[in-house]
Amino acid sequence: MREAAKKGQFLCCIHGNVYDVTDFADKHPGGALIRTALARDATTLYETHHNLLDMKKVNQILEKYRVGKLKDYKPIAKFDSPFATTMLARCREALKGVPHRDSFYANSAVVTILSLIGVCMYLSATWGSLLIAPFFGVMLGFGHLLGHAANHWSLSSNDTISRILSITCTNFWGLYEKNWEFSHVISHHCYNYTDRDYVMDQHAPPQFYRVRPSDPWKPLHAYQHIYYQFSHIVAFFVGGLRLDCAPFIFVAPLLRVLRRNRDSPLPGPQFFASGSNAEIDELGKSDDGVGPEKFYIFYESYDHLWSIVLANIFWLPLFLRQSQRFGLLHAIAFNFCVFGVQAALITRTLFTQHICEDIQLVDKYEESDCWYARQVSSSVTVNKSELGVWALMAACYQIEHHMFPCANPNILRIIRPIVKKTAEEFGVRYFEFKSQRDACASVYQHFKRLSSPSVTSQAAKSHSD
Repeated sequence: MREAAKKGQFLCCIHGNVYDVTDFADKHPGGALIRTALARDATTLYETHHNLLDMKKVNQILEKYRVGKLKDYKPIAKFDSPFATTMLARCREALKGVPHRDSFYANSAVVTILSLIGVCMYLSATWGSLLIAPFFGVMLGFGHLLGHAANHWSLSSNDTISRILSITCTNFWGLYEKNWEFSHVISHHCYNYTDRDYVMDQHAPPQFYRVRPSDPWKPLHAYQHIYYQFSHIVAFFVGGLRLDCAPFIFVAPLLRVLRRNRDSPLPGPQFFASGSNAEIDELGKSDDGVGPEKFYIFYESYDHLWSIVLANIFWLPLFLRQSQRFGLLHAIAFNFCVFGVQAALITRTLFTQHICEDIQLVDKYEESDCWYARQVSSSVTVNKSELGVWALMAACYQIEHHMFPCANPNILRIIRPIVKKTAEEFGVRYFEFKSQRDACASVYQHFKRLSSPSVTSQAAKSHSD
């Protein structure tokens, strides 16, 4: 499939069948998101991005493009378990007549957040006081959640709008969209906190954090609950050095170590998603390019240049203007503070999305596993006020988001009680917290328990039971 991609042919694998969607990709009803499936096992992407539709009709369309089978294919997991079929049927019934990707609920949040970011940009350029920087950072934090939703194509059925929001609300503050798309949409959402989840190393560098009982214990893990308490502070200083944005882009070659996730030198979540760690020709016949040791991202020739331009179209002129008006140190401190606050806010919530006491994380999925049940038992929902859910684009509902990644925030609100009730009926553990504070306290307890080498997979299972 990768060899075909070099020649401009678009092949992907779904449930072991190979499909040639070269002619279909540009007219795909779901838009350009289909390109994440290029030359990969797209089974999970296919299932989770069509699961609210009439799958019989979708499968009939797909069948037209089948060209063969993948040799020695091993299924990721099961997508048609009793739990999955019951939950999906209930969700489809509840959502009859409700748009899956368009809603005033989400659009109003998008307009509000972008407007407030625009106000911050104006005040930064005209007034320039350091007092603006923390508020600007907070708004970029909400902007990052907007970019997260847009990267899933969950904010609009209009492909152009989705593409613009996805590109802008990542590249604008120095997060290379293509890297983010791979690490989050492909690696994380398909293989949630397993060995093939590239994002887990980004969230919790393994030399400092032991996330699963099956992970080997290292001496530094004895203090991981303490690292966690200060992780947002570390994130502030690391994230403040936004290497693709001015002025830090000028010293980026000297700070490349900050882009390394698996062997990060710092005990805190990384705000950067690094690119491919292998060339396409280095991947073996059985490698899918997702990981964990080798991963490959398909780029367009202009992607990196476009990312650098967007990352500096505002920050470079702002830096030069503030340097002229207030001096070099003020200009550096302003951008550093904006980026640092954004990074601290985002990374503080990362751990609470998939880690809590008794969470059921595994290093790999088995063919007999229910994929949907695994998402429920390895993700966390944190309750917020109605205003909080709206402003966060419902990102606090991670359980629902992982099973329905392209559903707009309003959909996640509607199906949450359905998912919870169905999980309880089938004995699938549903992790829910009343507040962010409670969630953080549970993350602390999780890390504290795993800081002991005596806690193994079997001991953790007994503790959970």
